Amino acid sequence: MFRKKIQRIFSTILAAIISISLLSACEKTESIPEETTISETTVATVPTDLTEEEMAIWESMPDIVTMRVYNDYETKTTEILYIEKSGAMKSFVSDEYYKGYKDSEWLSNKIKTSEADVTGEVDIYKLIEYYKLLLLIDENCPMKSRQFISQQIQREAKFSYEIYGKNNLNNTITFIAYKYASSENICDSLYGEELFDLYFEIDPFTTTNETIFLY
Repeated sequence: MFRKKIQRIFSTILAAIISISLLSACEKTESIPEETTISETTVATVPTDLTEEEMAIWESMPDIVTMRVYNDYETKTTEILYIEKSGAMKSFVSDEYYKGYKDSEWLSNKIKTSEADVTGEVDIYKLIEYYKLLLLIDENCPMKSRQFISQQIQREAKFSYEIYGKNNLNNTITFIAYKYASSENICDSLYGEELFDLYFEIDPFTTTNETIFLY
């Protein structure tokens, strides 16, 4: 209950900050129409029933809101997925197997220079909630490791992943979570777990339903 009250307070403050930061820009431009161009290849349909707070947050979001790297150990391939402000989910298989760690520069460059396919669509309301939580995460957030054991026979890890979010207010990329071997690591923040869980609602690329977590 206390956590929800804090979140509401943060949300109110956040909305005020975003509204003020957008005020000068709004005075110089017309209001965003229902069909808004996000990039040369993507057109977003903005829901008409967004609240003023939701619209302010949506307007402040970067073109690409969140990104994921997925390494398949068996095929030695790297899939990159990213979600645009429009709600479009796009992915491609990289021409280079990822061997880095927290290498957002490598990831950003691959996204810029690769052709991606639209693989799905994310609910705009849920994406806004995701971004609101992301804005409450420090870009230098330390990672909290949670080891887990399988309810079934322990098997060799078959994949790894890294998840990032983009904060347009201070032009930073936040490292949200990663998994290597039998260790899952999540941003150690008041909202880290909630942000992590919401990402998996948006992009359920893997599941940990068959695991028991040991904190």
